Amino acid sequence: MQIRPVMLNPGLQGIQRANQGISNAATAIVQQTAFIGQRGASELAAPLLALKTNTLLFQASGKILEIESENAGHLIDVLL
Repeated sequence: MQIRPVMLNPGLQGIQRANQGISNAATAIVQQTAFIGQRGASELAAPLLALKTNTLLFQASGKILEIESENAGHLIDVLL
């Protein structure tokens, strides 16, 4: 019998997407900060929201991996 964690790939993909989103948001924040005197701070709202959203996605995906690891461990305990 083979144990295959079904949520491992979605959890890892979520972390990868969140990591890319965090990187993109950070880049946008730096770029917008350079022009804050000309355009005002309102241009920072979207990248800051993206940063927060992707941070939450990263945490949620990590929780998926944590739960999947616990479930696999429990399954192994039951099988042994």
